[in-house]
Amino acid sequence: MFQRPNYLKQLIQFKDSDFIKVITGVRRSGKSVLLMLYKEYLLQEGVKEDHIIYMNFESFDYQTITTEENFRQKLNALLPEDSNKIYLLFDEIQLVEGWQRVINGIRVSYNSDISITG
Repeated sequence: MFQRPNYLKQLIQFKDSDFIKVITGVRRSGKSVLLMLYKEYLLQEGVKEDHIIYMNFESFDYQTITTEENFRQKLNALLPEDSNKIYLLFDEIQLVEGWQRVINGIRVSYNSDISITG
């Protein structure tokens, strides 16, 4: 994996803020790699793996999640039941119709840190 220390540092500066971090760029520019680097950083910082939810909507596991309702159902199954901070990393979020409502709902309802690419 190609390291991107400058971009990772910028992402880390907004960790635990109320901002939804949006990573943009042309295809094949490293957005997904940056999201994975952020996940690795969180794990190294002691965040429990079950409090990091990573979904790549291009991957085989998540290709069937194409609607707001599918997305909400999957998240309900993955969200931990305690009140500790949850880190949500969504790659290629634009593939889910109605994703904006779900993301905003999570932001106002949970102790969360949200990063997306698309």
